[in-house]
Amino acid sequence: MSNNRMHVSIAGVSLTISTTEEELYVERLIQAIDEDMQNLLSRTKASVTSAALLLALDYLDRYQKANVSATNMRTQIKGYLTDAANAKLLFDEEKKRSDMYAREIGELNSRLENVQVNSSRSEDIKKLMEEHNALIEERANILNQLDYANNLLSTTVAAREEETANLKSDMSKYAEQLDIKTNQLLNFENLLNGKQDEIDKLLSEVSLLQNLLKEYINEEKSSAAPLNQVGDFGSLRQENPVPIESPPLFNYEPPKELPYEYDDMPNLNWTENL
Repeated sequence: MSNNRMHVSIAGVSLTISTTEEELYVERLIQAIDEDMQNLLSRTKASVTSAALLLALDYLDRYQKANVSATNMRTQIKGYLTDAANAKLLFDEEKKRSDMYAREIGELNSRLENVQVNSSRSEDIKKLMEEHNALIEERANILNQLDYANNLLSTTVAAREEETANLKSDMSKYAEQLDIKTNQLLNFENLLNGKQDEIDKLLSEVSLLQNLLKEYINEEKSSAAPLNQVGDFGSLRQENPVPIESPPLFNYEPPKELPYEYDDMPNLNWTENL
């Protein structure tokens, strides 16, 4: 799949992301994150960066708890599968016994028919009939047990398969959410690093301006000394002194940034000491 570049906005911060997911799916995720950010910013006095870190911490907590829950569910499913396997073994054993009893009943029926044809002894016939009836009753009981075991096995396997499918779906959703939140956190960290670099640059420029201002003050003081002494070489006072051009206070191009909102203006109290 090809990467799609998307321009998104989260809590007023514009980002450009590259993803292989569908645009509609990414938009739903961005909307959910933006709603969480707006809710957190409206309830607290945290900055956008702090709110993003708190939101990432909340998502990571949910992911860890989901992993613990998934591990517990996998353990339970293993137990259920073991029970299902044991029930299947029991079902096979009971089926073998049922087949054996069916063969014995067939043999008894053959013997009964032979006895009825070749012998007139009622006592032998009565015993064979009793044995025949007992085997039929035992076979009926075994068949009932097999039906119960089969129904229990089918119900257990169906329930476990449904729980396994739900667990896989939940794990997939949590994994997708974690990937998205991780990408968002990395974007916020990169944005924070960029702002920190800009702050360092501004502090360096302020230091340079302070040095230029000190040099300018020293030059002004030195240029203010009286030059009215007259010696052998004539008057040192100039009739039309050439004005001294003061060095520019700002000799750099300010960084091009988007205008600040009123509530987002930086604190410039440090300029009072210049």
